[in-house]
Amino acid sequence: MDDFDTIISDLELPNELKDFLISSKSIREYINKPLLKDVEDLYIFYKSFYVFDKSEFGAQSIAAIKRCKDQSTFYYYLKKILDSDLEFQSKNSLNKEELNYIKLERGLLNDIIKDSTSIFIHIVNKIYNKEENIDMIQTYKAVGKLELINQIIEDPYYKDLLESGKIVINEATTA
Repeated sequence: MDDFDTIISDLELPNELKDFLISSKSIREYINKPLLKDVEDLYIFYKSFYVFDKSEFGAQSIAAIKRCKDQSTFYYYLKKILDSDLEFQSKNSLNKEELNYIKLERGLLNDIIKDSTSIFIHIVNKIYNKEENIDMIQTYKAVGKLELINQIIEDPYYKDLLESGKIVINEATTA
């Protein structure tokens, strides 16, 4: 990773935008540290006061970076574009019903489910193969996570996985 990639990684920006800025070779000719700081400042501003689509923020920022003629006015140029093209809602204007929900970034729940399932399977396999030094606290945490997943997602695969894993764990702990 070069210095520029490190600078981008350290910025408070949506992950999609960071990935693009690091991966794209063509965008490198348009960006510099002050310009990135302007994007970051606007992201922090919007994130602090509004609910908005982070991917759309990234797409609008990239388009503005490519069209920018005068970097000294980039902040105001990007702000004007975001104010007119980005759909956002004040955090204080959310109604009571919307406040009863948790908003997760797309893919985060899938990542948590995959990680938790993988850990559960790994632990159950270790127990089934009668390996030693199995951390029972981690085992029961994995069971709890999979039970929660089963409450959130009604999927027969996860239910069967949990039930068969519990059988293996119970047989090993009562033997």
